[in-house]
Amino acid sequence: MNRTLVTVLLLVAALVRAEAPSVVASVEAPTLPGPNVLMVEAGDLMGGVARLEYERAVHPRLGLTVALSAATFPAIFATPGAPFFASAGAEVGARLHLVGDAPSGAWLSLSATGAAVLARSDGPVTRPWSWGLDAAFGYTAIYRGHFAFQFGLGGGFVDYGERIVWSPRFVLGLGSAF
Repeated sequence: MNRTLVTVLLLVAALVRAEAPSVVASVEAPTLPGPNVLMVEAGDLMGGVARLEYERAVHPRLGLTVALSAATFPAIFATPGAPFFASAGAEVGARLHLVGDAPSGAWLSLSATGAAVLARSDGPVTRPWSWGLDAAFGYTAIYRGHFAFQFGLGGGFVDYGERIVWSPRFVLGLGSAF
């Protein structure tokens, strides 16, 4: 009996001394989105603009955006008879994330745009550059840490040199978080 007790105690001591696998280490960490999102903004096509946007989270509540765009055809919302301006431009902005950590969740954004005016539908270009300001409210969802979907509403204006054009904005983007 003493021999059995000693054997059991030695086995228990050996098991306690041996490193047991950690329960915490065996649980897989969830895949979190990276601080970057790259989006193709399909909603801007209604405004006649093809747009590619990049957002970088610099704080849990703040993202900085940069976008490249090309106005290639008249907008659906354009006033009948208004001239169309073809342009290529860049945009910089900031996005305040109200719910969720950047780059996902509900946000409010402000941005400024500068562009080269390439052509206009009713005659020669009077000024070769344009500028504009934009504001939008929306939501970015990131699925499985990589697939990003974005939607929202906003508006802004663009100064083409002779008049300021109001432009409503429907934000609808598909992209990737990394």
